[in-house]
Amino acid sequence: MQKRRWISGALLLAAVFALLAACSRLPDAETLTPAPAASPTATHSATPQPAATSTPTPISAGQVWEGFPGPLLTPVTPIPPPLTGLEISDEVQVIALLGMDRTSPFGGRTDSISLVILHPRLARASLVSIPPDLFGYLPGYTMQRLNIAYSLGDFRSLAAALEYNLGLKPTRFVLIYEDVMAAFLNDLGGLELTILEAVPANVCKGIGAGRRVLTGEQVVCYLRWREGGDETARALRQQAVLQQLLTRLASGGTLARLPEFHRTYRSMIQTNYSLEELLALIPMAARLADVERIAWFQLRPGEELSTWTMEGPLPADVFLPRRDALRARLQDALNFVLTPQPFSDLVITYEFQLTLSPTPTDTGTPTMTPTITETPTPTLTFTPGPTSTITPTPTVSPTLTPTP
Repeated sequence: MQKRRWISGALLLAAVFALLAACSRLPDAETLTPAPAASPTATHSATPQPAATSTPTPISAGQVWEGFPGPLLTPVTPIPPPLTGLEISDEVQVIALLGMDRTSPFGGRTDSISLVILHPRLARASLVSIPPDLFGYLPGYTMQRLNIAYSLGDFRSLAAALEYNLGLKPTRFVLIYEDVMAAFLNDLGGLELTILEAVPANVCKGIGAGRRVLTGEQVVCYLRWREGGDETARALRQQAVLQQLLTRLASGGTLARLPEFHRTYRSMIQTNYSLEELLALIPMAARLADVERIAWFQLRPGEELSTWTMEGPLPADVFLPRRDALRARLQDALNFVLTPQPFSDLVITYEFQLTLSPTPTDTGTPTMTPTITETPTPTLTFTPGPTSTITPTPTVSPTLTPTP
């Protein structure tokens, strides 16, 4: 069993951005089985089925993996060279959001993979959903689905695979299990969503169309559901729910509950963020709740991806990248975060609500009772309006200075 690195930092921001982890297990996915070395009797071959939309592109013979480790096993399809050519600013950060297809603390596949491309100074972000069936070179192993890269080692194994196949190397990561996401959503009192298309009765016990408040378990099931092989529709559903969750967390000063969430979930999440680093990112999370500050990207079959069928007793369809189209799509995501934009009134409102949130008392227990620090007489009394009244006189108005 591979060595796992458990870090006790984390959090609310992890859960915010890692909502896509809730869709972890695919109902029609195969169990984790690394691909065997190819041989004259191998069950998988490089010959696509007639139903496939494309065939693997042959490459020239010889070593093509450049500075990455060579393959351990003979690949079922030729290894392409690393994807290069993206223009990336030094100010941009890349964060991997991973959803494990098992309950805590068991290992498995990361069947939810998303990359957050973040520009901290400009408070702009792009979120790129990566299909779990994307087929590429896993450095030091062979050609396989990207969703098994983490299980081959740890985050470093997955980071190398993403850098090789997408040209983007994440330096930070958050990994969350499916049961943890459901518990977190229940802590928030569920999530109110607009269901555009009713979910069948045999899936999630049925969810009718319209505006509904779903429990954590219902949200997780709703995000895991996939009609046939329609990965694009599911990615769009995930991203719509993530935006709603960001809004829910940013409003009313909910982000100030970070220490409470940290105590509750720190042993159930893997990340290389410390609690101090996450606390420093709270203002960033409030700003990203503005829908204009995040762009959402999918890798789409027929455009950035081609479908290829691996032969065998249980033929499986996977996605192969169309490298030029993929490079252009990822560059669009990078370019978005480099475009400055003034903060809206909504962002200023969210930041102001954070300043009015009760200060949590860290007692080390799972529950938290907010406390308000009392001031000497005269007593300062807050009212819902934009002004505050001191009893007795005079009237005092709080001053809000937005932080650029």
